[in-house]
Amino acid sequence: MITITGISVAAVGYLSYQVGRSIIDDQIQQVLSIQTDRTLESINKLIFDRQNDMQLMIADSTLTNPNVSNQEKTEVLKNKLINLGWYDQFHLTNKQGDVIASTNSEALGENFSGNQWYKITEKEFIHVTDAVSSPTTKEKVLIFTNTVQDNDNNVLGYLVAEFSLDIIKDLLKNTPENFEAYLISGDGLVIAQKGPPITTNKSISPARIYQKPSEYLQQQVTSEGYFSFDGNNWQVAVQILSEIAYEPIRDFTYLLMVFASLILMLVMILGHFSSKEFVRPILLLTEGVAQMRQGDLKQQVEVKNKDEVGFLAKSFNAMTLEIDQKTNNLIEEKGKYKTILESTNEGIILFNPKNKAIAYNKEFEGLFLKNRRKNQLKAAKDILNTINKNNVDEESKKAVDILQKIIKESDLKKQITTQITLKKPFYAILALYTKPVIGANGKLIGRIWVFNDITKEIESEKSKHQFIHVASHKLRTPITAVNWNSQILLDGTFGEITEDQKETLKVIKNASDNLNSLSNILINVAEIKKDKIPIKKETFELKQLIEPAIAKGKSKAEDNEKLTFKAKLSKKLLSTKIKADPKKIDQVLSALIDNAARYQSQDKKNTIELSAELDLKGKKIIITVKDHGLGMNDEEKSRVFTKFFRSDKADLSYPDGTGLSLYLAKIIIKSSKEKIWFESEEGKGTRFHFTLTVN
Repeated sequence: MITITGISVAAVGYLSYQVGRSIIDDQIQQVLSIQTDRTLESINKLIFDRQNDMQLMIADSTLTNPNVSNQEKTEVLKNKLINLGWYDQFHLTNKQGDVIASTNSEALGENFSGNQWYKITEKEFIHVTDAVSSPTTKEKVLIFTNTVQDNDNNVLGYLVAEFSLDIIKDLLKNTPENFEAYLISGDGLVIAQKGPPITTNKSISPARIYQKPSEYLQQQVTSEGYFSFDGNNWQVAVQILSEIAYEPIRDFTYLLMVFASLILMLVMILGHFSSKEFVRPILLLTEGVAQMRQGDLKQQVEVKNKDEVGFLAKSFNAMTLEIDQKTNNLIEEKGKYKTILESTNEGIILFNPKNKAIAYNKEFEGLFLKNRRKNQLKAAKDILNTINKNNVDEESKKAVDILQKIIKESDLKKQITTQITLKKPFYAILALYTKPVIGANGKLIGRIWVFNDITKEIESEKSKHQFIHVASHKLRTPITAVNWNSQILLDGTFGEITEDQKETLKVIKNASDNLNSLSNILINVAEIKKDKIPIKKETFELKQLIEPAIAKGKSKAEDNEKLTFKAKLSKKLLSTKIKADPKKIDQVLSALIDNAARYQSQDKKNTIELSAELDLKGKKIIITVKDHGLGMNDEEKSRVFTKFFRSDKADLSYPDGTGLSLYLAKIIIKSSKEKIWFESEEGKGTRFHFTLTVN
C-alpha cells in the first residue's frame, strides 16, 4: 500500500509539473504574442497619425502656391510645428532637393538630394526611414518624407519632417511585470527597452540579446511594412526568464512533494486502517490531471479533505478554472472578429498563400455561391471562373488580365482596386479590392478579396445623367425661340416699342439667357464620366476667346451701376495662338466672369479685372479674373470646386445659382490637362487663374 501510494504521489507530482509547465508555456506565449502585437500596433498608429498630419500639411495651399514667398512658407511650417508639438524640425525642399523653407534657419540653402532616404522618396512618393542621422543636427532621428504636388499632380518638392526617438520610448511602458521588451532599429540600434540596458553599436537581433537565449521564453517580430509604403525593418523582442516563468509550477511542485512526504509519513503511521482515506483523493487528483491533458479544461476534483491533500485539490481546481476562463476569453475574442466580418455589406473571402480559400462571409456567399450546389470555393482561380473575359464587358477585360496574373504568378505583394461589370452568369457591377494579408509576426497569411455590388448606384447615376441630358436638350428649343423673338422685338423689327416694353423684354431675354446657360451647364455635367469630359482641341488666337469675354463683362457692367469691368491685355498677347477646346474654355471664362459679377458686396462697388500673361517659360498663358466682391473663408475655399456647393453669402447675394459652374470649370480644365487655382480673402475679393497651352 505504501509503495502504491508513493508511486501515485510521484505520478501526481510529475503530471502536475508537466501539465503546469505546458499551461504556463501557452500562457506566456500568448502574453508575449499579445505584447508584440500591441507594440507593433502602437508603432503603426504612431506612423499613421504622423502620416495624417503630413497629408493635412500638404493640403495647405500655401505650401503649393508658387506665388507665396519662402519666408511665408517658413512661417507656416513653424506654426504647424507649434500646433502639432511632436516634430523636432520641418523642412520644405524644391524638386532639386534645395531647402527653401525650414523651421531651422541654418538648414536654409542646404541640399538633401544626396541622402539615401531622399532618393527613395523621389521614387516612392512617401517614405519613413529607419533611425538615421539628422541632416541638420546629426542626432539620431526618424525622418518622414512626403511628396508635395500641385493640383495637376506635378511634383513641386518634398516635405521633410524629423522627430527624435524619445517619442517612441514610452511604447513599452505597459509590458507586464517581469517581462523584458526591446525595440530595435534595422541597423541594430536599441531604440526603446524595458529590462537590463544594452549599449552597443553593433548589429544585433532579438535572438542574440543575451548570451544564453535558451534561458528565455521569447517572441520576436520583424515589422515589414506600414500601410502603403515600405517599412523600416524594426524588430520587437519580448521575453521572460524561464526561471521566473516556471517559478509558480516549481513552488507548486515543491509544495506537492512536501505534501507527498507528509502523506507517506502518515500512511506509514496509520497503516492499513487509514490507507483508503489518503489514497482516494490522490487517485482523484491523478484522474483529474489525466482528463485535463485530454482537453477537459473544466475538470474539478471533488475532495472534501481539510488537510494538505484538500488544499492541493483546491489549488488544482482553482488552476483549471483560471485556464478555462482564459480559453473562453480567446474564443470570445475570435467570435468578435467573426461578427465584424459578417456585419459588413461587402463580400469578403480570404485565401492562404497557396491560393486556397480558408474563410468567407455571407455577403460573398450570396453574391457568388447562391447558384452553386456546393457552397464552397476551393481555390482563388474559382473566382475567375465567374470573372473571366467572356463574362465581362470590354472595359473590364484589362482588369481581369491583371487579376489572373496575380493568381497565376502568386504576385502576393500587389494590391488592386478596380471595377468590373459582369454580364453573365448574372449582371452586376462590382467594386473589387484585393491585397496581401500580413500577420503580426511579419509572416504572410494569404490574400483578401473584397467585393461590393454597386450595380444600383451606377445604374442610378446613369439614369440621372441621361435624364439631365435629355431634359437639357428639350429645353433648348423653347429657350432659343424666346431668346430670338425677344431680341427681334428689342431691335424694333416690328416697330418701335416703349421704354417700359423694352425693360420687360430685357427681363425676358436675361431670363432666357440664364436658362440657356443653365441648360449648357447641365448638358456638360451629363457628359462627365469619372471626373472627365470630352475635349476637342483646336488651334486659334487668344483674342477669339478674350474678345467675347470682354463684351460680356462690359454688358454686365452696363446693367449694374455698382459694377465696373476692366481688361488688361496687350495686342501682342492677344495674337498668340493657343491650343484648346474653344467652346469649353469659353464656358470656363464665362463662369468666372459671371461669378465675379454676381457675388458682390451690397454696400460697395465691385471691379472685375480680366488679364493674361505668359509664364516664365513662355509655354503657358495664365488667364486671371479678379474681383473685389464677397471673398471666401477657409472652409469655403476647401469646397469651392465641389459639385452643388454654394456658400451662405452666395445664396443671399444670388439665390438662383446652381453650384455647378465652378465644378464644371474644374472638370474642363483638368480634362484639358491644364491648371486652375485661386486666392481669396473674405470681404476683399477673389482671384481665379487658369492656364492655356501656347501652340
